[in-house]
Amino acid sequence: MKYLRVSVFAANGATTVVTAETDLKEPIETVASEFRSRPYPGEADIEIFEYEGDLVSASMEGVRRAQSRIPEEEGHRATLRDWLAMCLYKMTPDGTLALKDAAPLDAKTMGKVFKQVAGYPQYKNQKIMGPSCDDKMVTYEAGRLSIKEL
Repeated sequence: MKYLRVSVFAANGATTVVTAETDLKEPIETVASEFRSRPYPGEADIEIFEYEGDLVSASMEGVRRAQSRIPEEEGHRATLRDWLAMCLYKMTPDGTLALKDAAPLDAKTMGKVFKQVAGYPQYKNQKIMGPSCDDKMVTYEAGRLSIKEL
């Protein structure tokens, strides 16, 4: 079966939507062309692909395909951002999240990701800290970013 994948890579992360050809009112090629002509708040990647499986499996395949098309660092940022949000959601409002292993990102990039996640009201009182791949400890707490040598 044919599926349409639309992935948008913006500063706040990546979003991928997959739709089955059978769910479209117009031919899949027409819909893909329309999506390609639209402006997006970041880089868009639109693809028609064949996949044998249900929509859930095809959506997972679409995300995998999208990830293979984005720069490696963007993938690392998206993974860290999603993982932080998932962990912080499960923590107490004043909890601390400390990463054990270094993220494959430099301290400056990690700080941007920490700040982005901590910008959500439900995470504003939580502390995030962890080592970066350039041997620095990155800490974000109460709206302040701190980067120190290890």
